[in-house]
Amino acid sequence: MPLNLGAGTNEDVALVVEKANVVLLASTPQFKAFPETGSSNLTARIRVHADVVLLLLNPKAAVKVTGLTAPAGF
Repeated sequence: MPLNLGAGTNEDVALVVEKANVVLLASTPQFKAFPETGSSNLTARIRVHADVVLLLLNPKAAVKVTGLTAPAGF
């Protein structure tokens, strides 16, 4: 999913499909800590990685909606 659409890079994308036709598969999250500390503030970095697959079973329709912007007040 792109995160930088639109002139101000604030345009959202929505995918619309029937929920009954969607299967989501995910692996167990894997954590990795890097022992090197941050340069001046003694922070540590941790990375979390998981594989995710989205399957559409016999989709009658799948729609990509773009051009969405936040309503006023948000």
